[in-house]
Amino acid sequence: MKADPPQSGRAKEITKSNILELSANLGAFSMLCADETRPLVRAASFHPWASREDANTPSPRHEPSILQTSLVEKQAEWATLPTMKISRILIPAVVMAAVAIPMLSRAVEEPPFKSIKKEGNFELREYASIPIASAPMEGMGKRDKSFNNLFKYISGANDGNQKIPMTAPVLMEGGPTDAQAAEKGRMSFIIPAAVAQAGAPKPTGEGMTTGAIEASHIATLRFKGWTSEENRKKAQDELAALIKANNLKPVGKPFFAFFDPPWTLEMFRRNEVWQRVEK
Repeated sequence: MKADPPQSGRAKEITKSNILELSANLGAFSMLCADETRPLVRAASFHPWASREDANTPSPRHEPSILQTSLVEKQAEWATLPTMKISRILIPAVVMAAVAIPMLSRAVEEPPFKSIKKEGNFELREYASIPIASAPMEGMGKRDKSFNNLFKYISGANDGNQKIPMTAPVLMEGGPTDAQAAEKGRMSFIIPAAVAQAGAPKPTGEGMTTGAIEASHIATLRFKGWTSEENRKKAQDELAALIKANNLKPVGKPFFAFFDPPWTLEMFRRNEVWQRVEK
């Protein structure tokens, strides 16, 4: 069994536009109905992968993003509607977005694989070499800096000033706890196949590297509750037990693969722990 083929550039463009539109509508709805008093730019600048601790830290001054601008426009647009009309629209809009956003997020490119064995949430896969760009990560609770550095890389902060499409999953390694992650933690974006084949540009950010996860068999386990250190540790232990039960030999350390934006409802999320094993 192979993964779905990568979507076209047009499909990605539509997906991004739809997500921005849904996000802007939901942001404007929420601020109007809850009578939000915090500065709009502060509310809109919360980073998708920011930790909860960092979410309470003021962001540096910067130019409004596309999403922030959309939020301002949408807030003004919906402010002209009667309160009752907003309430009637809000509930179905939230439900629609809860279903639509996870589906749209699946449109990004993922590395193809061959399924060797699948039992419940456990799956043994065969992957070809996976090209990646990586940034140091101090811990799962301080992942926002690493994400920002990687996002700058795909936005053009590289030796070719090249913009690179976003992919999935986002890989994080270094152990389930911050203490363990601080030793050799890193976050990685997967480089699209076409970009890798043409020669991926080198990052200009400090400590960042490009490389690849060599072709291998990878044992994976899907789990719930990705923000919980306890759940991540439990998933690692469960995968280790399944690897042993299937007479597989682990290679290196396990790492996590997150396929969805953090605002995706847990019932729709795809969180996995991966462990390379001997073929």
